[in-house]
Amino acid sequence: MRIRSLLILALALVCAVVVPPRAHAQNAGYGVTVPVSDTSDAQRDHAFAVALGDVLTRTAGASITGASGYTDALGTASSLVQNYRYLRAAAGASRPFLLQVQFDPAAVQELAGSLQKQLAAQNASAVAPTSAASAAMPGASAMSRQDATLWVAPMQSGLDLPQLLSVLRANPQVASVEPIGADGDGVMLRLHARSAISTVLPSLQASGHLQRDAVDHPGADVSLRWLR
Repeated sequence: MRIRSLLILALALVCAVVVPPRAHAQNAGYGVTVPVSDTSDAQRDHAFAVALGDVLTRTAGASITGASGYTDALGTASSLVQNYRYLRAAAGASRPFLLQVQFDPAAVQELAGSLQKQLAAQNASAVAPTSAASAAMPGASAMSRQDATLWVAPMQSGLDLPQLLSVLRANPQVASVEPIGADGDGVMLRLHARSAISTVLPSLQASGHLQRDAVDHPGADVSLRWLR
C-alpha cells in the first residue's frame, strides 16, 4: 500500500509540473515583441498595430490582409492587448527598447474569424465581375506583374499603418499589399503591382502621401517616406 501511495504522489507531482507549460504554450502564439525607439504613446500604439498584424497573420494566414475591415482592425489593437511590458534591447541594437505585447487569444480568434468571413464575402462577390472582364479582355490574365518589397517610415501613431495601407490599396496599379515586418518607426511591406514598379512609383508619390527616400533601407527594393 505504501508503494502504491508513493506512485500516486509521484504521478500527481509530474502532472503539476507538466500542466503549466502546456497552458502557457496555448497562448504563446498571441505574444509579439516589437523594437521601439521610446516609450511614448505614439510608439506604443504603432507597435500594438504592428504586433496585431503579426498575430492575425499567424492566426488566419497572410491572405486575411485583403479583408475590407483589416486596416480598421489594426486601429483597435490596444483594445485587444491583455498585457505588455518594456525591456531594454541588447547593446548596439538599432532601437533601445523592446515592447512585449500579449493579446487576448479569444478576442484575436474572434477578430480573425470575422475578417475571414469578410474576405470570403468579398471573393464571392468578385467572381462574376472578374469572369465578365476576362471574357471581354482575352489577354487580361497575361498582364505583367511585379512584386516589390517597400520600406515606409516614419510611422508615428497607431493610425499611420491603417492609413498607409488604405492609400496604397486605393491605387489602381496596386493589386495587393501586406505588412511583413517592422523595425522601430518603419514598416516593411510586400507590394504586388499590376505593372512594373518603375511605373507604379510615380503614381504613389503623386498622391501626396509618399515620397522616395534618399537612403535605401536594408532588405527593401524601395524606401519611401510617409508624409501622411
